[in-house]
Amino acid sequence: MIKTALFSLVTCALGTSSALANDYSVSSNLTLTSDYVFRGVSQTNEDPAIQGGFDLALENGWYAGVWASNVGFGEGSTEADIYAGWSQPLNDNWALDFGVIRYLYPSGNGAGAEFNYNEIYTNITFRDFNLNIVYSDDYFGTGVDSFYYVAGDYGYQFTEKWSVNLHAGLNQFDSENELTQFLGAAPTTDDAYWDWSVTLNYSLTDSINLDLGYIDTDIDKQSCVEICDGRMVVSLSSSF
Repeated sequence: MIKTALFSLVTCALGTSSALANDYSVSSNLTLTSDYVFRGVSQTNEDPAIQGGFDLALENGWYAGVWASNVGFGEGSTEADIYAGWSQPLNDNWALDFGVIRYLYPSGNGAGAEFNYNEIYTNITFRDFNLNIVYSDDYFGTGVDSFYYVAGDYGYQFTEKWSVNLHAGLNQFDSENELTQFLGAAPTTDDAYWDWSVTLNYSLTDSINLDLGYIDTDIDKQSCVEICDGRMVVSLSSSF
């Protein structure tokens, strides 16, 4: 189902008529970070990462893009994501975004390490609040099936250059065994965990940002040592 949705969205985003040929924009981004943390869990064994991507956005709201980062697990060393969706403001206060994303781990995926997976996502934005809802029918890890992610974010702009973002997300698995498989660590008695973060942002220029954040989870530290614990992360990012 998700693979079909991904193909359909990419087709809609890229297969538009020639009348829209000039109604698009292309952007790119580059980030240097002290730790690649995804949903509260380090993807680089708490080591630094370099990340970047390209996006194509059409005037009618359809978009597609690619993004990549180094990772620190499996036999591979790279994560590459491809995604497509539709995003549009509904009025002055509300905006909607939905799409599909494919996570790829070249050379790291195999019969004994099923890393590649798909997700359907929706973002509902009201002023400075954002609700993110994600579903995967075959999540990251061998033997991990359905997964749901529901997260809320609030951003507040102090001044022209300073802002803060508050984040909390619930990671829901089908069972305790599947969460254990996902973590690849000692058994856990939970089938879900929370991640949260507080990030302070400073705009160095119109296109360069410096972020300092604290990220943590409520995962039992005996079930996931080091990569799931609280840590400070500093990132320098640029968009152009």
